[in-house]
Amino acid sequence: MISIIGAGPSGSYLAYLLAKNGYKVNVYEEHSKLGKPVQCTGLITSAVDNVYKVDDECIVNKIGNIRIIAPNNQEVNLKLARKNYVLDRAKFDMFLNNLALSENVRYNLGNRLIDYKASKEIELIFKNKKTNTGILVGADGVNSVVNRTKLKFVIGKQARARGSFDADTFTVHLGYGNFSWVVPEDENTARIGVIGQDANKIYNELARKGNFKFIEWQSGIVPIYDRKLKTQFDNVYILGDAAGMVKATTYGGIIYGLMAAQELCKAIKEKKNYDELWRKRFGNELYLSLLIRKYLNKMSLNDYNELVKIFKNEAARKILEDYDRDFPSKFLFKLILREPRLLKFLKLVF
Repeated sequence: MISIIGAGPSGSYLAYLLAKNGYKVNVYEEHSKLGKPVQCTGLITSAVDNVYKVDDECIVNKIGNIRIIAPNNQEVNLKLARKNYVLDRAKFDMFLNNLALSENVRYNLGNRLIDYKASKEIELIFKNKKTNTGILVGADGVNSVVNRTKLKFVIGKQARARGSFDADTFTVHLGYGNFSWVVPEDENTARIGVIGQDANKIYNELARKGNFKFIEWQSGIVPIYDRKLKTQFDNVYILGDAAGMVKATTYGGIIYGLMAAQELCKAIKEKKNYDELWRKRFGNELYLSLLIRKYLNKMSLNDYNELVKIFKNEAARKILEDYDRDFPSKFLFKLILREPRLLKFLKLVF
């Protein structure tokens, strides 16, 4: 028996893969409804289709442009080579849930794991019951019970709002927290948020400036990647947000969580080292994103202004347009070669 804690994208996708390979799988989810509450911007690159093709019913919008605005209001506009997807997270979670159900995975909703005792046979302790399992997987988010190493995190605040928006453009404002965003669902609705220190205070300032009517508040915490974190302890594993598998540049982790699920299925099936598998596949991407974030967090408002000015250069802009941000190793050094002015900022990291 394999027990997965958490029915988010990485947990459900892993359950599907394992059950498809003949394993008996139970998924335990603390919430009584899948996909709720929403604590995610839901914006992902089309690179997700290289992992598993997303059903169009899960996509509420496809975005072809990014507008990056500096503190001095100068901006650079990027026309993406491949459109980004804005997901309906509830539908996306249900899509993966239905895949798992099609392979006879058993879901146990409203079951919050309190603790576990690890040995050859793992004892799971819930509020009103105990049960045993052979393998335990923690896909239970940043406050994971399975991962007993507490992760550092950053706070994000977001709301869905009514207003007037360019449905084909995702807007990023630099200098508000780590950054703020406007992700349109259509011309009349968008997800507006900010992440970083003092997120609540900064969000209130943005709300006062904007001509929006708020529909639904959404807040959450996002883990910070720790390259030293172990993700396998004998027959206990962690993945997704529970393992800090989030790119620190934009704080997205859906694609990495799905890739980690594939590597964990392979590790269990072929008795291979899970840590080595996922790190070989995308560990460098997470580490490079962390270095970039450290660089960005040390920048002044004037540095941000200069950065946007550099990105307006055609050579730099073309690279940002052509490559998916999930894989910085594929474009970061090309970007520096095309724009040597970026070298001056490296001292902020090292």
